[in-house]
Amino acid sequence: MVEKIKIHCTRCRNFFNERLKNLRSGHPSTCSSCGRLIIFEENSDDAGIRKAMTEARRRKYALMAQPGNPQGARNSNG
Repeated sequence: MVEKIKIHCTRCRNFFNERLKNLRSGHPSTCSSCGRLIIFEENSDDAGIRKAMTEARRRKYALMAQPGNPQGARNSNG
């Protein structure tokens, strides 16, 4: 299953989806409606980007904590 996060573009005020694996610091993306280049950073001035990064971090931790996930087992030992 492909996890996607909704991102709010402050330029055109529309939402677009980005894959969870792409939401990491420094990753660029473009709004599908207006073409605005968005670079994801944890400490961005844009509230929509900060909210998307927080949601992505929360979902990634939840996926790693699932039982039977080999990544979760590896991270819990270290």
